Amino acid sequence: MSVPFFNYIEEFVLDYRISHQKLSGVYHTEYEQLLGTNPVQSSDYPIIRSAMQEIGKEDTVIDVGCGMGRFIGYLSLRRFNGRLIGIEIDPTYAQFCMHLFRNKPQVQIKCQDAVCIADTFPEDSVLYLYNPFPAKLLDSFLSKANGKKIIYSNCIEKDVFTKHPQWEMQKNYYSSLSDGTPVEMAVFRHKAKI
Repeated sequence: MSVPFFNYIEEFVLDYRISHQKLSGVYHTEYEQLLGTNPVQSSDYPIIRSAMQEIGKEDTVIDVGCGMGRFIGYLSLRRFNGRLIGIEIDPTYAQFCMHLFRNKPQVQIKCQDAVCIADTFPEDSVLYLYNPFPAKLLDSFLSKANGKKIIYSNCIEKDVFTKHPQWEMQKNYYSSLSDGTPVEMAVFRHKAKI
């Protein structure tokens, strides 16, 4: 059996276990035009597994731009013991996640603008970003964001991080999508919390 076929089957099975439907794809929303956000796009499972290596079992994890909840769903399947918070600006996707995780007491979904509430995040939290913002919004987010660490997948705007005075790169590496395509990942630590 080929690796892409195996990954397709794994994706189907995991998505079904989380939500009984497909969670992958790219979905365009009105918020791209209104606020300049990026489209809703789910992280591939190999990316999520790679990100999990940076997360402690008891951490508070915030998925910034949680979309359809694949990242949070996978962590909850893995018996993750910490708090899971999903932030999604689009009410349609936020409501979907609220319904999806309604029986998971450790999961909280917020339908809010992550840039506006970034300063309210717990200081010891780990933030996960799968490229939710273009450069200008990302810079504003980083200036406000509480949290000890950011795991940034699909590092299209990595330069914004590397030039930002509050965040320092700790690790830069490549993971891969389900089809084997390499994806850059980076871990940044808040300089005040090192």
